[in-house]
Amino acid sequence: MKTFAGLLVLVISMLVPILAPAMLAQGQTRRYELSWVEPQLPSVPSARCCAALAYDKAAQSMLLFGGGNGGISPYVRYGDTWIWKNGWFQLSPTTSPSARQASATAYDPTTGTVVLFGGADINNTLLAETWTWDGVTWTQQSPQVSPPARACATQSMTYDAATGSVVLFGCRWPSRGYLGVERASEDLGPAISRVQPKSAPSAVGV
Repeated sequence: MKTFAGLLVLVISMLVPILAPAMLAQGQTRRYELSWVEPQLPSVPSARCCAALAYDKAAQSMLLFGGGNGGISPYVRYGDTWIWKNGWFQLSPTTSPSARQASATAYDPTTGTVVLFGGADINNTLLAETWTWDGVTWTQQSPQVSPPARACATQSMTYDAATGSVVLFGCRWPSRGYLGVERASEDLGPAISRVQPKSAPSAVGV
């Protein structure tokens, strides 16, 4: 039974990154309760792909920001902020990142904020901005050290409880293609610092 449960969790974790972008691109919302259910909702975000999505533990809600139509020309980018808490609710924060897609996001429990980095704007220019969401509004951060500009259409940022920091790996770099550890392992905590591990995965990104 434990083996089957573990296999189910593994299969679901493998399918979510594959199915979620397709559902967002069709403007659909799915909730998994041993089977997928499409709830009837009064409002939903417009159809899109490559949106920044992270669980905000402090607010106990899912946070969605931006997104677009991928690499299709003419480019479409969104700069709206939504939360999912038993339904979608669009917020109107006083400050917000500019419209973009493919930003890296992760919740930082040490600060109780969601960290957002990078993305691609309406001109498909890669960005190197760092923003944090505190449950009410967005605040742009100005760290002394920052990763190079990049877009991350797949999950590339997560919280590392062992070090108490948010770690970013991979994604795209202008004219260089995929990023590897030589430029893409960064600590996005209160102060950003470059990480040089003894070994790391090969360059990855989309």
